[in-house]
Amino acid sequence: MIETRQQLDEAREACRKMVTKRAALSARASVIPLPGLDIGTDVSILLALLSAINERFGLSEQQLAQLHPNRKKYIFYRH
Repeated sequence: MIETRQQLDEAREACRKMVTKRAALSARASVIPLPGLDIGTDVSILLALLSAINERFGLSEQQLAQLHPNRKKYIFYRH
């Protein structure tokens, strides 16, 4: 669980690196000329990335499900 500003900054930086790596993977997949491969790859990468980010910030699916509907507009999560 994140308790200090330093831990928050570290989590944010780790997530930025995850996003950069996954974006590069997505770009490489889009180069392969197979119909639908890039879309399938993007969807699977995005879902895994969202789960990893939520986990890194210590957010469970139960916590996210309990958010007010207006707050959920700004947060995407798998359920």
